[in-house]
Amino acid sequence: MGGGVYTRTVIAGAGAAVGCAGRWTLLLALCVGCGRCSERSSGSSGASSPPPVAPVAPMAAGPGETVFGVAAPPWAVEYDVRGEASGPRHRSTVPQHPARASIFDEIPAGPVTLDGGLVLCRANVTAGHPWDSRGVFGRHVDPDITYRISVDGELETARGEEDARSAVIALPGISLAPGASFSIRAEDRDVGRDDDMGTAELVFSGTSPFPGTGDGAGALQYECRAASREWAEQRAAQHFGVSDGPLATLDESHPNLDEGVVELPAAPVEPVREPLFRAAGLLGWGHPAVRQRLAIVDEAKARFADELATQVAAAQSRLPEPGAPVALADGSQARVREVGCDTARAEALATGRPCYLVLEVAAAGPQAQVAAPRVILVAGTGEPTVLTPDAAEVGGRTQRNTAFVPTGAPVGLIFGLDSAAVAPEPSPPVIVLSTPVGGAKPLRLY
Repeated sequence: MGGGVYTRTVIAGAGAAVGCAGRWTLLLALCVGCGRCSERSSGSSGASSPPPVAPVAPMAAGPGETVFGVAAPPWAVEYDVRGEASGPRHRSTVPQHPARASIFDEIPAGPVTLDGGLVLCRANVTAGHPWDSRGVFGRHVDPDITYRISVDGELETARGEEDARSAVIALPGISLAPGASFSIRAEDRDVGRDDDMGTAELVFSGTSPFPGTGDGAGALQYECRAASREWAEQRAAQHFGVSDGPLATLDESHPNLDEGVVELPAAPVEPVREPLFRAAGLLGWGHPAVRQRLAIVDEAKARFADELATQVAAAQSRLPEPGAPVALADGSQARVREVGCDTARAEALATGRPCYLVLEVAAAGPQAQVAAPRVILVAGTGEPTVLTPDAAEVGGRTQRNTAFVPTGAPVGLIFGLDSAAVAPEPSPPVIVLSTPVGGAKPLRLY
């Protein structure tokens, strides 16, 4: 957008990115110590913020619009940490509301229409089945179950707790006609392989609750309860009430290259994520009201990145020559010693990347010590990436421990980079160095 006024457009499509210029600009933000430089914001762009966004009311899915099984945003894995630890195979692909067990008890009995509605199934392992009966040191005697749900040929995953013979599985945003069926296969997670505990075929009867039975080993039993889309939307309204306040403040954050503000501050973003995850646990990631709010966050990130790219481009003419040392606020000095993609040199540095950056940092005095920096790699049109040094060169020798270096010695901090990170076109890369005592120094790599 250049330096012009950014206009918000609310878009129903998930992951939409609007208002971002097509230029590719790269930024490294290097923050020694606590990294507070990325948490400050400033209205340096000169443009006035637009008025706060009005809350987006829950909306029903359109005719034939799929809302079940829509992919989650990347950050949603933070709310499935145990699944992340077990690897992608056992990660939930449909959002599991943290309070789904209590919501199960609240769903009323009776006829129900499932058109983007909510199904919660309580699974119970048949008592007395010897799953993991020996355990480990007398513990872990119950199964660790992953549930594979097949609906209209689509396979989704819900991850159960460790050592649990029962669980509540959420299927938000699901559409089923009376008489339609879906299946749930249970697998016991083990170190070497997963054990098949049986598959249940469940038929929606048009009423709630409806039962299901299993076959084969494990013989799980299921009771499922169904709620209409309208019921789920009413329940999700409380979560939207929590998310919409921070959403309205996103346009108040602006980058400031000279102060090292190169990331959209977490303060307005993080309070949005958990309530949206909970709303998706009732409605699905594909529900328009959820998608609209995700799009607002994406638009704010795109606008922030566009403003940052404009600032980086404008700063090129006033930055020091590449390789020139600069004084930092804590008394230390830094310069870019090496940057490139020479194959032999990259192999010698052993970062595992095709390209490299060696940043030399000299301590403030003979009794001072260089601390390992924090590095943020930011593309002008993309999400910031936090990097850490792969190694350090001290006195001609390379060491992998970058936290402890000799007092007073200059240190060459080595960073492995992908080739795109050091590309000089169409805009030269820039690094910004900051210290805990304040100040920021943008530097050119080329």
